[in-house]
Amino acid sequence: MPRLKVFKAHLGFYDSIVAVPSRKAALEAWGTRQDLFREGIASEADDSSAAKSALAAPGVVLTRPAGSTEPYRAKAVAPKAPAKVSRSRASGKPARTSRRG
Repeated sequence: MPRLKVFKAHLGFYDSIVAVPSRKAALEAWGTRQDLFREGIASEADDSSAAKSALAAPGVVLTRPAGSTEPYRAKAVAPKAPAKVSRSRASGKPARTSRRG
């Protein structure tokens, strides 16, 4: 069995890790043909706790919300968007009312 390496990438709202034998296998696991390593988006992971999590589930992409210190999981919870604010409240002006006749 080939030696596994742990790779990390920042993908959208998530930081992700995966334990696979090569960079090519990591790109396949992330579902991309784009060379994320050349672009600086992906690299070999140096965090021992992340590596331990990834090596416990070889080939499985583990994620967590970007920038968080939460543990990596097989399926991260999407960050919640702030409540929608109407334009009238944001500008401080009263909302217009429509008149129907």
